[in-house]
Amino acid sequence: MKRCIGLPGETLKITDGKIYVDGKQLPEPKNVQYFYYVHTNGAAIDDALYDKLGISVEDRHGEAPDYVLPLTEAMRKQLDALPWVLQVQKMPADPSENDYIFPMGSGFGWTHNDMGPFLIPKRGTTIEL
Repeated sequence: MKRCIGLPGETLKITDGKIYVDGKQLPEPKNVQYFYYVHTNGAAIDDALYDKLGISVEDRHGEAPDYVLPLTEAMRKQLDALPWVLQVQKMPADPSENDYIFPMGSGFGWTHNDMGPFLIPKRGTTIEL
């Protein structure tokens, strides 16, 4: 997460990558990105296509025929329309990444796509650690 989305006293939950505050789903930003698995017929994604899609050098993962790329919906559609692209599939959360989710080692089973609910404390709230 790269922005503040909840205020003191609110309850935050993320389900299947969708963010809920006090039980109401927040609208997704227009250019929200998710990681996608991209499989080609063996053709490589070249630098010109990466540049056209707006994928930075740091976000170019994989090599023909398999890639993992952060894509907006518009980028996904452009790739999916190419005749040599055989599959573009949103990647599920990887449970092995739980070591990077706070609170670490807690056994909550949270992932980047599913966590909470948890209360954002407000003044006077006591939270057991």
